[in-house]
Amino acid sequence: MDSALLKTNTQRIPLSARWSESFTDAIHWRRALKIKQLKHEQIQWFTVMIKKASKELTKWVVATRLWSVPASIAPLFIVLAWLYATQSNGIRWGLAPLVFFSVVLFQLAGNLISDYFDFTHGVDTIETAGSRTLPEGIFRPRTILYYGITLLGIASVTGLYLAYESGLTLVCFGMFGILAAAFYYKIKFRGLGVFLIFVVFGPCIALGTEYTLTTRLSWSVLLLSFPIGLLTTAILHANDIRDMPHDQTAGIYTFALGIGRENAELIYRMLIIIPYLLIGFYIVLGILPPVAITVLATLPLASSAVRILNDSEKMKDLDRKTAMLQLVFSVVVIASIGSVQQINL
Repeated sequence: MDSALLKTNTQRIPLSARWSESFTDAIHWRRALKIKQLKHEQIQWFTVMIKKASKELTKWVVATRLWSVPASIAPLFIVLAWLYATQSNGIRWGLAPLVFFSVVLFQLAGNLISDYFDFTHGVDTIETAGSRTLPEGIFRPRTILYYGITLLGIASVTGLYLAYESGLTLVCFGMFGILAAAFYYKIKFRGLGVFLIFVVFGPCIALGTEYTLTTRLSWSVLLLSFPIGLLTTAILHANDIRDMPHDQTAGIYTFALGIGRENAELIYRMLIIIPYLLIGFYIVLGILPPVAITVLATLPLASSAVRILNDSEKMKDLDRKTAMLQLVFSVVVIASIGSVQQINL
């Protein structure tokens, strides 16, 4: 009965109507297929553009040598931890992110400007273990120089705002930072780079951070900046020891070349050992809590770095090993300060 009725209803539909319905369905199907293909092409295009943008951004980030940032933020975080532990009054914690931003930009700008002049003076080549950005032709030299100047400008504007909030004394720190970033290459080529690095990555950043947040300067923060400043200086000195043969060929005069290989290695060992002695001295003075003695746990890293001096095949890793020591040493000191409720001075 039902099948007969269905057959009757189907026979009642005109043939032209059935063809029209089939034709409409085909059009809808093709339209849906085209939309699906279009969406697929758009997704593919978007994916390709994301990959290209990511690759391009990576080049710009790598050019700044972002991996070196711990050298500049270590003294900053040590000061933050110390201010927290001493429970100083009137600390403007809201300015801390801007201090971090400014310090990092100053360092990255200095890296770029230094790379430009190292390349143009023949210090960084495809054979050396220095920066690879310019020797490999990833960027044009002028692009790196303008990149560095731009970052230096942004850091300077940020610093001016911080000076407006804190006081004109900060302008002195800022001007010193600008000059250090812009003309470090001149000072390095005269054998004084290690001294500038110590001042910038030790007292300058530490005292500048303290003044920005408290409008005060203290002997305790100055003393705390010395161990980290010495270890950061050791990173540069390790780089100079490694590159002594090439630097001599390039005709530049570094501190390591000036004092000779034997004395340079002695200075390196002193730069590694003295920070540990200072930590012990600060514990006795009460500047650091007794728990800071845990920094001795980093001695195996220090020993590993020093032993490289006797292994010419591993010499290329000396600056990397020293940088790792500086990072771990800083983290332990920061953690030891932050772990106590209050440091009474």
